[in-house]
Amino acid sequence: MENLEKYNNGPDQIILEANKIWVSEADGFVKIRDHDKESLIRTPPLSVPSLLKKTASELPDQQVMCFKLTTTG
Repeated sequence: MENLEKYNNGPDQIILEANKIWVSEADGFVKIRDHDKESLIRTPPLSVPSLLKKTASELPDQQVMCFKLTTTG
């Protein structure tokens, strides 16, 4: 990822140069699939970190994420 200095406004910014549909790097960015402008205005893209933060603040007494440990015999 070259020259990421201009993308320092948090996880929910739109990066026009994004061309991948998925990434596994924590600092990666993906292309927003084609939608009309009206739908992007009504429901702007939301990152996973922002979704978790929003859910945690709306439901402070609930678990936002959990996992199940499994052991094999």
